[in-house]
Amino acid sequence: MVNNLYEIYNKLFSYFGKQNWWPAENRFEVIVGAILTQNTAWKNVEKAIARLKEKNILSLEGILSIDKNMLKQLIRPSGFYNQKADRLKHFVEYMDKKYKRNLDLFLNRNTEEIRRELLSINGIGFETADSILLYAGDHPIFVVDAYTKRLCKRLPL
Repeated sequence: MVNNLYEIYNKLFSYFGKQNWWPAENRFEVIVGAILTQNTAWKNVEKAIARLKEKNILSLEGILSIDKNMLKQLIRPSGFYNQKADRLKHFVEYMDKKYKRNLDLFLNRNTEEIRRELLSINGIGFETADSILLYAGDHPIFVVDAYTKRLCKRLPL
């Protein structure tokens, strides 16, 4: 099955090329988007990110410094804002303590090591971790989401 997936990937990559479709200005914005898009439509995430940008806190330092209740209000359009505020706070506090706020230090390592570490952070599951690895870390990983599962069930893999 793994060989079939690589074959499909290689054919798609040859035809379409690198997509770079995640709409973000930097690695941190990708990570915030990956957390905020859990169980919601992207248009709602865009509203929340725009609000964070308006207040000039769409950065590791900004999320660290803002009061959690204010963060909840800013990300409210993304839904589940209580949980997502906690998840964002957990992530930035982890990066602050373990990596001195240096995302490059965190993301420029072995893929499996980073993935295990991401999954250990409260609120980051498989799809979010893999999205962070692929789009923020540029690691060659396949993000398995509901659409991917549906496609794989329909194809004779």
